[in-house]
Amino acid sequence: MRQNTTDGESRQGVPAVEAASSALREVEAAQGRARLQAGPLMSLIAAAAATDPEIAAQSPAGPDPRYTVQHAAAKALTSKPDACPDVHTARAADLL
Repeated sequence: MRQNTTDGESRQGVPAVEAASSALREVEAAQGRARLQAGPLMSLIAAAAATDPEIAAQSPAGPDPRYTVQHAAAKALTSKPDACPDVHTARAADLL
């Protein structure tokens, strides 16, 4: 599933995270999906880009798309009633 955010960035899997009933369930949804789908592939691409200029040229400019997705999930997470009030959206995104 692929959705567009209001700022035009692509988000995958965020609706399931936003629909989670609690902060804990939201973190589980976000991390499980990210680890299974993108983690190994993104690590492989980053390693290849470090030594291959052709692959490096294919890397997207601007913010890391993974962070964009995690920031959207963090925004939903920090709005949950049981979320820690001392953790702001930017910090939650960094932790995710």
